[in-house]
Amino acid sequence: MSDREKAELLKRLVGEVSWERIFQKLGLSARRRTSGVLVLRCVFHREASPSLHCWPSGNFKCHGCGLQGNFVDFVSGLEFKDVCGADDLIDFFITLPSPPDPNQLPLPFINAKPAF
Repeated sequence: MSDREKAELLKRLVGEVSWERIFQKLGLSARRRTSGVLVLRCVFHREASPSLHCWPSGNFKCHGCGLQGNFVDFVSGLEFKDVCGADDLIDFFITLPSPPDPNQLPLPFINAKPAF
């Protein structure tokens, strides 16, 4: 597969991703605010209270360490996952769990596990 084809595939896969699916694969949980923003303890640094905000648009920002970006930046930046190249990112996004059943109610807040 050419680099261009990989980039197009990654773009398509990222368009189908949700934070819920990423968190499910990584074993993370978050609290959903009424605005739809997911909040959890940042996986990029130690903290006692949740400061990582993940928007439905696919962007995130930690108000503790200042790290911000999108789905790809989040997955690429995880120190406990060896995901860095296009092939690794494609594999990560292809193997995400299926989207949640819209007929099931979301689980209430469960403390997120830090990466360390």
